[in-house]
Amino acid sequence: MQANILFIFLTIFAGQLQAQSDRIFTASEIESDLKYLQAKLVEMHPNLYTHSKPEAIQHYFDETINDLPPSLTSTEAYRAIAGISSVLKDGHTLINPPADFWEQTDGFFPFKVFWDGKALFIERNFSGNPEIENGSQIVSINGITGTEVIDIMLSGMMRDGDNLNYPIWVINTFFTTYYGYFFGHSTQFKLELIKPFGESQKVQVAGSSFAEIRERRKDLYPGQDVFSRPIGRGIYLEFKEDTRTAILTIPDFHVSILKKEYGQRFSKVIRSIFNEIEVLNPDKLILDLRHNQGGSIRNGRLLLSYLMDKPFQLVEGYNKVAQKEGTETGRLKSVRGSQMGVFKPKPNAFPGELIVLINGGSFSNSGIVCNALETQHRAFFIGEETGGNRSILSSDTKTVKLPETEIQVEIPTLQYVLNRDFGSGGVVPDILMQASIRQLVEERDIVLEAAMNKK
Repeated sequence: MQANILFIFLTIFAGQLQAQSDRIFTASEIESDLKYLQAKLVEMHPNLYTHSKPEAIQHYFDETINDLPPSLTSTEAYRAIAGISSVLKDGHTLINPPADFWEQTDGFFPFKVFWDGKALFIERNFSGNPEIENGSQIVSINGITGTEVIDIMLSGMMRDGDNLNYPIWVINTFFTTYYGYFFGHSTQFKLELIKPFGESQKVQVAGSSFAEIRERRKDLYPGQDVFSRPIGRGIYLEFKEDTRTAILTIPDFHVSILKKEYGQRFSKVIRSIFNEIEVLNPDKLILDLRHNQGGSIRNGRLLLSYLMDKPFQLVEGYNKVAQKEGTETGRLKSVRGSQMGVFKPKPNAFPGELIVLINGGSFSNSGIVCNALETQHRAFFIGEETGGNRSILSSDTKTVKLPETEIQVEIPTLQYVLNRDFGSGGVVPDILMQASIRQLVEERDIVLEAAMNKK
């Protein structure tokens, strides 16, 4: 979204927004932060000009600075600065609010939502008001239509190229948090709804604390995490004897998250699982990488060594910023990396039919794994297009704090070239499937059902 449209939104809705702090910033303070951010991007970011030309990046900063109103609240300042995401188009460049955002304990939007590309729905109600039905369409929140809410949020969120599957997944998964980023906190939310059977409803609910939301979720959906999976299960294998099908779910590739959340070490668990798969000898293996936002590429390589039927490649090359003057040509230099080269499959690699379940949350290292499988035509994919880009990604972020607003920006320093022959976008499934709001409310997993029934 261009800066002039952004500030039209800011002007229209300024009276309805709650800032995350009471601070008011001057236009000169925001201008200073924008120029500081631009300099840091030029200095550090290897994907700065991957998806947009230098003149487009410069135009964004110039136009945003020219359109700044005399003063901005913290929320307005965040939205102005985060807008660079829609021009930079890099999925690993995260723009986070200042640390004091997390000092706010109340005023969060108490619903899990679902944006289906056309309308916004309540998937799960954590408000404590039983009159609000799961499956209801959100017409407006505090006078802003559901479509406008999504448009504003997407204008300031990470994405690789023009692939919006990852930010949409983030909205659907973490709406409570990201709504606070873009619209602040509110003691009351005025909602216009359409109930599942078409009846209009106007209701007002109190903002909730994260603690209240967690407790209501535990009461209503005991034993389930935000993805409707068993809490604390981590990487796990199921075997369906009647269909000779094994289902391997890998929720994360991050070493620290697997250790902290699940008490698992990836290499040990994966070796044990594939030893078990060798004994079970299933005809079909379903690999569930939905909601897996990535992590250690070394872990991804190990997994692939148990899945591939011939030598494979993960990364063609790496690049870093060499010259910092801001020109496009010659700006990057090639560097070596540990995941370059060709790798061999394990002797006990699974030889049978492989089906991979994916969605917009299959991002970063999950996308790299899927890219490698797609390159060698090793897997059949079901679900939604992965987040990210199957040609070029970035990583190795460093956090930069903007001096005036203290907004924290994670800036990548390393570019991964995965496959120069592929275009933009993520891995597109062979069978494209998105659950409807009704199926989500009913907790039906239509993607897994399709994989189980595939002949």
